[in-house]
Amino acid sequence: MSKYGICKLCCQEKDLQLSHAISNSIFKKLSRGSSGKSIYCPVTEPDNIHYTSDSWATYQLCFDCEQYLNNEYEKYSLEVLRGKNCIFEKTNTCLAFYEINQQKLIMFFLSIYWRAAKSDCYEYQNVIITEQIDDYLRDCILNNRVVSSVVCYIKLVRLINLSVTSTLSDDDIKKLVASPFARRENLSFVFIFEGFLIEV
Repeated sequence: MSKYGICKLCCQEKDLQLSHAISNSIFKKLSRGSSGKSIYCPVTEPDNIHYTSDSWATYQLCFDCEQYLNNEYEKYSLEVLRGKNCIFEKTNTCLAFYEINQQKLIMFFLSIYWRAAKSDCYEYQNVIITEQIDDYLRDCILNNRVVSSVVCYIKLVRLINLSVTSTLSDDDIKKLVASPFARRENLSFVFIFEGFLIEV
């Protein structure tokens, strides 16, 4: 399914694809084993918990740009977060990655932030971007340019359950995707997926 319009990444008139800021493969992993659906827990309606197949997609990018982001950043980065194609050491309280392409990981997280900020999806309404940062990140993402740490940086934290009474496992935490939220008066934005808290 597609829709004709201006691609937000290459800025050309093309057929647009349903684009996901947080990868569709993450949502598919969540819904595996439950008829393609995941459990939705709206913060504003705590009594309205229900199953959904919604993966927070909107028409944003053309096919070529979708493929570019998937092949250039997403596939590699998700494998690293899942402990593949890198040296991966894990203890009860620590996680370490070695021999990784940091540029790809950084651009993966920034591309998620950028797409979320450009998205019409309700779940991304808290993610904002200034016009200047928008143009700068779009150029860096499209051309795989290094983003200055003066402009923005990434903080990656592994989520763990330290409670002695809770039965929430590491696998349970990895199945959690949260609607992004802002911190520090909209100077940073937090994403949660794959068992990590990512702050941009």
